[in-house]
Amino acid sequence: MKDQTSSFIVKVVILAFPLIVLLGSYIYWDPFKVIYKYDSYYESGKPSYVTLNKGFVSIETFLHNYSKYAYDSFVFGSSRSIFYRVADWKKYIHATECFHFDASGETLYGIYKKLEFLQKNHVPIKNAIIVVDAELLSQTVDPENYLLKQHPRITSELTVLFQWRFLKTYFDRKFLFSFLDFKLRGKIRPYMTRELVLDDRPFTYDRTTNEVSFDYFEKMIDRNMNDYYGSRKDLFYSREPIEKRSVVVIGKEQEKQLVYIKDQLNKNDTRYKIIISPLYDQKRINSNDYDVLCKVFGSKNVFDFSGINDLTASMYNYYETSHYRPHVCKLILDRIYAMDEQKNERIK
Repeated sequence: MKDQTSSFIVKVVILAFPLIVLLGSYIYWDPFKVIYKYDSYYESGKPSYVTLNKGFVSIETFLHNYSKYAYDSFVFGSSRSIFYRVADWKKYIHATECFHFDASGETLYGIYKKLEFLQKNHVPIKNAIIVVDAELLSQTVDPENYLLKQHPRITSELTVLFQWRFLKTYFDRKFLFSFLDFKLRGKIRPYMTRELVLDDRPFTYDRTTNEVSFDYFEKMIDRNMNDYYGSRKDLFYSREPIEKRSVVVIGKEQEKQLVYIKDQLNKNDTRYKIIISPLYDQKRINSNDYDVLCKVFGSKNVFDFSGINDLTASMYNYYETSHYRPHVCKLILDRIYAMDEQKNERIK
């Protein structure tokens, strides 16, 4: 009996050994950077290789830095908000400590929970930009996708459940083979980037402001615009000349979360701007949704750049069909704060 038990244990250990090794490699490498704490979650000027949960990075970076920088001005939104550069924004708000509180695939729920997080931690909000679109406004619950899931610090989800999503992804065959191949070869095969398993695009990162810049691509465009856009001509599909509108996305739950966001901003006497993004598809936000935004936040604080206009007309204003470039963000800031100055002059 003793020999049988020993034999059984040996077999279990042999069978479990590959799993133990893989689990050890996950803990050692921490590919998604959710196990350990980091001074900076990205190395500026280099790719991240493994795509991180940017919402998680934003919360962790804020917690790491706040005691030193005492941020009081924030940019909220999805990855479409990341190119509203702090250096451009500071010219209008006269603030010194600004922070990008973005998340990949950000949701209305995510912005609502971040405002709640700041309120609970007694963080003042003197200035805010909230960058929205129909997709963001439609989502009032926390996504299940590991890259889009909000930080458990703001959702009160059990940490073990949050961590499980990343471990499960690591053991996914497509990700695991791609990641181990990258670790062995030191570079990423082209098909891996196409399938969004790994990412080899370099970018600039400021760990103080949590700001991401695609300076690498800006240099490519400056060097030869035709090469950049010519190689991506299939991405930039033709748009119809007749403007279309997005479907209605703001319902009762959306309005409830919007009102909460507005109340928190009002409590802080925040100077804020709601920016509706100029997307390549040229769909104008639904008029009903626009009216709700104006009702909640006041029409003077809502700026609609969706639809067919001078910003959406040119493909040269975009890196691809999802993200508009920093010079577009700067133009938007110039315009919305110029409107403020005109209003103030009329009051005088």
